[in-house]
Amino acid sequence: MGDDMIPIYLCEDNTLQLDLLKSMIEKYIFIQAYDMEIRQAVHTPHELLDLLPDQPENAVYFLDIHLHSDMDGIELASAIRQKDPRAFIIFTTTHSEMAMTTFRYQVRTAGFFNQRRSELHPADSSLFAERSREK
Repeated sequence: MGDDMIPIYLCEDNTLQLDLLKSMIEKYIFIQAYDMEIRQAVHTPHELLDLLPDQPENAVYFLDIHLHSDMDGIELASAIRQKDPRAFIIFTTTHSEMAMTTFRYQVRTAGFFNQRRSELHPADSSLFAERSREK
């Protein structure tokens, strides 16, 4: 694990979904030769929050929206923002009814990303642009 690697964190309560997501991301990182690594893949929001370093990492977070916990993915994202304000947060869900909730949150935070986009590493900016075009 190099210091220059972009850390990735996953939080998904379903073990099968977590394993699938982790495998897909690892393959994509390998194929694209990105300087990224999956730092942690956990089942609960509290596990993830306990693992986060005190210093912001500008990490990428893949968060399930519907976690079987006292905290959902959006609440987890808010807690992450307090520790890592420039984090990239990507929501995942297999529940179609959660799609609109996810969209509303992403729209609310879009101003934050647009404001900070010029400060990103060029590779990060192109990834952000790809994600924006896909939506």
